[in-house]
Amino acid sequence: MKKSRRKDNELYFDSCNGCIQGSRFNERNAAEVWCHCPCGSDYFNRHVYLCEEKEINIRTNCRNMHRIMKKGENMRLFFTKMHGLGNDYIYMDGFDSRMSKPAAWPSEQKGRLAVMMSRRHTGIGADGLIFIQPSEEAAFRMEMYNADGSRGAMCGNGIRCAARYAYDHGISTNQSFQVQTDSGIRSVYVRKTDEGEHITSVRVDMGVMANLGEQRVLLKAKKEWTDFTDGSFPVQYVSTGNRHCIFFVENVEAFPLKKAAELIHTLPGNEDGVNVEAAAVEKIAVTGEKYIKMRVVERGSGETMACGTGACAVTAAAVWQGYCRYDENVEVRQPGGILTTAYLADGRMLMEGPTEYVFEGYFDIPIASFYNGTR
Repeated sequence: MKKSRRKDNELYFDSCNGCIQGSRFNERNAAEVWCHCPCGSDYFNRHVYLCEEKEINIRTNCRNMHRIMKKGENMRLFFTKMHGLGNDYIYMDGFDSRMSKPAAWPSEQKGRLAVMMSRRHTGIGADGLIFIQPSEEAAFRMEMYNADGSRGAMCGNGIRCAARYAYDHGISTNQSFQVQTDSGIRSVYVRKTDEGEHITSVRVDMGVMANLGEQRVLLKAKKEWTDFTDGSFPVQYVSTGNRHCIFFVENVEAFPLKKAAELIHTLPGNEDGVNVEAAAVEKIAVTGEKYIKMRVVERGSGETMACGTGACAVTAAAVWQGYCRYDENVEVRQPGGILTTAYLADGRMLMEGPTEYVFEGYFDIPIASFYNGTR
């Protein structure tokens, strides 16, 4: 064991065979000290305990130098906030040395961080948190967490913004590249103006849509909202990597979507959560072209301004039910704006839309409450 060095109110130790041991503290001081492992291999109160001699023992698997932090100190994290049609997420760059350590945290810690940062009044405010991390299979790996801390398999608006960020920051120097997600590898294309000066949109090959079948659910509602006198609605289930349940209705704005989503979440098969959409296929009076109007309640985030996977799911369902055709572009209009989708005859779904930066900055985490499991 190498000798520890005292500096102001901090203690530094070098590791020895996977165990770091601090010098003696009295009981009061020891109770106020927390372990912080900057290398990302250790996590505070999980690995900190007081032995009988009132010494602090910190078990770790690495040999890096570690810092002891006192309660009340903050950890400062760099972030970028972006949105696609108002569907806003906080992005953390695992390629950036400032963020390589949080990127290595386990899912439990990342989910807790997502809750803290996503709060609209006491955090940054967002629909969730997305990590952009190195990948051996693609340009980068996208790891997504909803605002409630649950992990999401895929996010259409999120992957577009992540792709834009990766291109702008040199993670990929090509306009076409691949992204690894929990739903598999996805191909993206960063579209620029003819002059090549500005990015106009990002297109994503969302893969194959899976038809999970139809169901009829009872929902007490006004008669004009449904063609069925018993108040029931036929719903279509679709998997885009995420599970979706779609109501085709006459009036999207008036439909009680929140109430419908609460009901859907209680049905068998939806125990792990499901995104719920209300949609209507309408026509442009002058041209006769069809478009889809849509609202969504997302699992883990509530009603959002837009949902990319939801737009894909609704488009697929509209084709299956004969409202739209394969291989044609469809505008999906949501409160946050318009996405363009195309359901190809080979079963793949293309989705394209804009991306925007909101701001970037630093977020200070209260060390003690965060690692003590307090949200």
